[in-house]
Amino acid sequence: MTPARSLAERSSVTWLGATVSFRRLDDPGNQADLSAAEFALARGAGSERRAQELAAGRAAARAAFRGAGVWPLPEVRKGSDQRPQVHPPNGWQVSLSHDGGLAVAACAREAVGVDVVHLGRADQLARALQSANAPDPAGLGLTIVAGVLPWPAPVVCWSGWEALAKRVGVGLGGVEQVSLDVAVRGGVATGFVGPVHLRWWGVGAHVCCLATVVP
Repeated sequence: MTPARSLAERSSVTWLGATVSFRRLDDPGNQADLSAAEFALARGAGSERRAQELAAGRAAARAAFRGAGVWPLPEVRKGSDQRPQVHPPNGWQVSLSHDGGLAVAACAREAVGVDVVHLGRADQLARALQSANAPDPAGLGLTIVAGVLPWPAPVVCWSGWEALAKRVGVGLGGVEQVSLDVAVRGGVATGFVGPVHLRWWGVGAHVCCLATVVP
């Protein structure tokens, strides 16, 4: 594997009109960065861990909105389908994810999907993908068309399909697990499924995938 370009765990990056931000779950500044409604949502969680996940995801979302120049800052509440929803509606979309102590949020004018996966879950995800009838159980439906993949293939596949499912607005089971053609350049991987563009970054011990379209 070649070295991947890794983003900081408290950073923001913009690509194809979408802004992505990260927050550690144990960042002491997370709750202080929330609105009153978001703070109440986190405090009402059933466990301390879930409270951290809710707070970190929404703190990351506020950082993403700031990075995109959105003002006033909207809140991220739970919609009737339990998915994150921008409130009040302002024409922006948001997607959240967390895994292994890190939360990520993406915002864009178009529907957007984001997912983050800890590298330590590679073996677990390989088994899950194979049992889910991946297009090519041996290779997990992943074709590297340029460069060398710097992360385990199961992590790239899983995060790509999760981000795509969120972009489309369905659960993972609602997306046909198509093969992914991925190019790696400069430690960053890119691919596409139809009109949806995918981009993967390393973030410390995690891989993040963003699914978006050309604005």
